Amino acid sequence: ATYKGLLCVLRGEVGEAGSTKIAATYKGLLCVLRGEVGEAGSTKIAATYKGLLYVFASESARTSFVATPERYVAQQPSPSPPPLPAPKLFVFGPSGARKTAVLEWLHGRHGLSCVSLRSQLSRAFRTLRPMPQPSGPQLVGALQPLLTPLAAAPGASRSGVVVDFDVELTPDGDAVRHLLAHGPWALPDAVVVLTLDEDAAVERLFDPTSVVRPMAQSANADEPEQEDDADDADEAAKDAIRQRLATEQEALQAVQDAAGDARLPVLTFDDGVRQALVLHRVGEALKAYLDYRASLVSSAFPLNKDDVPLLLRSHILCRTNFSKFCPVSVAGSGGQLPWLTSTDYPVVHGRGVFWCESADAVRQLVANVERYASLPSVSFSDAPIVAPRLVVLSGAKAGATSLAKALEARLGAVRLTLSKALRRVLWSDTQLGDDLRRVLFAGGCPSAAQEAAALSQVAGEFECVSKGWILDGYPLTAEHAKLLEQAGLVPHKLLHVNVPPEQAAARAAEQYASTFKFSAAAGVVQQRWQQLHGDINAVCSSFRAAYNNVLVLDGTKNKWHMVAAASAAVAASLMATHAYVRSKETGEAVALSGVLVPSGEFMSGLASGGFQQYCPVTLVRSGELAKCAVLPADYLRNAVEYRGAHYVMAGATEVAEFVRHPQLYAGRHHLLPPQLPQPLEADGAAGVTSFAFDGFCPVSYFESTQQPHRQPYDGIVRGDKRLGASYAGTVYLFASEPHRQLFLRTPSRYAQLYLPKKLPVEKIELPLDKLPVSGYLEQSVASLLVDSLQQLSTLRPKLPSFTARQSSLRLLALYLKAHNPASSSFARDAYAHKL
Repeated sequence: ATYKGLLCVLRGEVGEAGSTKIAATYKGLLCVLRGEVGEAGSTKIAATYKGLLYVFASESARTSFVATPERYVAQQPSPSPPPLPAPKLFVFGPSGARKTAVLEWLHGRHGLSCVSLRSQLSRAFRTLRPMPQPSGPQLVGALQPLLTPLAAAPGASRSGVVVDFDVELTPDGDAVRHLLAHGPWALPDAVVVLTLDEDAAVERLFDPTSVVRPMAQSANADEPEQEDDADDADEAAKDAIRQRLATEQEALQAVQDAAGDARLPVLTFDDGVRQALVLHRVGEALKAYLDYRASLVSSAFPLNKDDVPLLLRSHILCRTNFSKFCPVSVAGSGGQLPWLTSTDYPVVHGRGVFWCESADAVRQLVANVERYASLPSVSFSDAPIVAPRLVVLSGAKAGATSLAKALEARLGAVRLTLSKALRRVLWSDTQLGDDLRRVLFAGGCPSAAQEAAALSQVAGEFECVSKGWILDGYPLTAEHAKLLEQAGLVPHKLLHVNVPPEQAAARAAEQYASTFKFSAAAGVVQQRWQQLHGDINAVCSSFRAAYNNVLVLDGTKNKWHMVAAASAAVAASLMATHAYVRSKETGEAVALSGVLVPSGEFMSGLASGGFQQYCPVTLVRSGELAKCAVLPADYLRNAVEYRGAHYVMAGATEVAEFVRHPQLYAGRHHLLPPQLPQPLEADGAAGVTSFAFDGFCPVSYFESTQQPHRQPYDGIVRGDKRLGASYAGTVYLFASEPHRQLFLRTPSRYAQLYLPKKLPVEKIELPLDKLPVSGYLEQSVASLLVDSLQQLSTLRPKLPSFTARQSSLRLLALYLKAHNPASSSFARDAYAHKL
């Protein structure tokens, strides 16, 4: 029998010989049985349950087991792992090292309690005098109350502690060695050592103001000799710093040897660089002990991919619920599953196999395995069931081929070009292959229809259907795009790499001039760019109008930026398409953003939904008509499909609400009023002579009636003929665009208003030059004259050699000229200065 992983052979009264034909598994161990305990099972009749293999004597026994496995297997809850102890770190460093900065960073970032060994010794022995070098027992007596969990300081056992060791107190490392050998409570998770070279130490510790220099003997002393004495004093102080550093470096080496003998991890950092770099290196090195602390007690290791199938067939390892998805990619995808994952990087954790997409993902998984292993499981039903279909287009020297190759490596899809498809079909035993051979051997070129047929045939092969395809550099004209659409080759995303012609020419000149000594390359590329630019824009316009699946990438960015943007867009489109296909089976509501839905099909779905272009959530909740633009903009951004009908929403919040409770909003189109308001163009009310509400703005009047501090007559404002809307067979005018939008959302609120019987006198606009003199003065300069007279009555000037009348007239004249709005600012400033 096996017990704790060991094979035990028994004989005599203790046990009888077992037979490998009578076996069962328990907690992953093979138990050999004999007697009446069980009947021999057959490996041909087997089943797995929670990663273990069970064999059965008959098919009926296996059927009973599969129906209720918990009846036959002891259900013992797995014991929860004991809580991990709080982090403990020891920090050593010479004088001048940035230990204080590291301690403050650990406290602020991870909440560790910082304790100084010198202060702890003073507190333990109740002395304020400088402590001598403590012995091993004294060091244990000072730190044991702090590090022992039962006597830990408040908060230390929860957040951890970091101890600042002064190397002057432990010059030979014997006290530290005694501390580490005293018990498990004294062992830290890691020992952090900061090192410093002589130049950095002298630069930080040397203080010229603290150096004692010899006094001059007399006033006639030689000045150069005094300077030499001062330099000698400075050099002596620097030599003292160097000697002190050498002593502390020896103490640090002794501490490292003591930690190495205790098999503790020693993390050494050069403190002679910038402080930010030191803190970054310390944080990266301590991630395993602070950020990924739960993974310290777990193990994960990479495995050779060729050994995995045999280990799985032997049931030594088992598959995890992540299937072939990389846990690191799942964690970084924001809840969305990534696309195909490479199977070249298997990692074993426990008895499960995880598949990572890259070596970097393997390092992340191994470093923090508990985080990724505890993610929500990924079932096969969540896997994308559609392969990526992409088209990459660009002008000359824009980097489209490099982008297509990078996407091929990342997505695992097949990169297709027109020449590759023609060569593959050319020698195929098909009618299309015969036609191509006939045309090419005669010296002709394939037609656009034959090119599209060749691409369709290659894209229909098993490899392209299962992995997906990336069409590089095709189609180049609107005719090609139409033929591809007829052949069923509609991409999920059309990636257009846009590069200005000047940069494309500069790239060509740099490449060809250095390689082929071709000086005219820039002009040729620029001419080629001009030819392709219009055709590619026509292709993009065609796909954008029909499917809205065009993504324009900035070709001036580097390749990694474009690949990241394209991969994110493709992943979102594939996940949206997968959710869309699943909704067809389950009947759930699904958002259409990123789904490949033709515009014609979408418009017919809107008609079947009954809400037309109005948001059902806004209508049901608040009774408002929120009309949403659908064409030619991004019509699927806020669109939803539910049971074959399409709906458009006012925003992302409404989309989430409809998807959560579609039954509350779908089928309520009877709430739409029988007559819907429609905005008019700027000249739509030009020929209308009779307006509803007598041409006044109903929204302004309604708002004035709702505000207690305003009179209803204040809201009687004549509407603008350029801002009109038709509703219930009449035309309404509005004072502003916001007022018209309010009317379009709730027309029934304003259509029931009535004007008062007595209306205020309307204002009549008359030209100023048609008014009488008194009216002209009142409308033009009256306020300015009043201000000038008030100024005159306040100042009452009396200038020398002027009468009171002359002084008053001069003041009035200067005031009017200084405030004349028709004058220039220079003239007004000049008269203001005189005034």
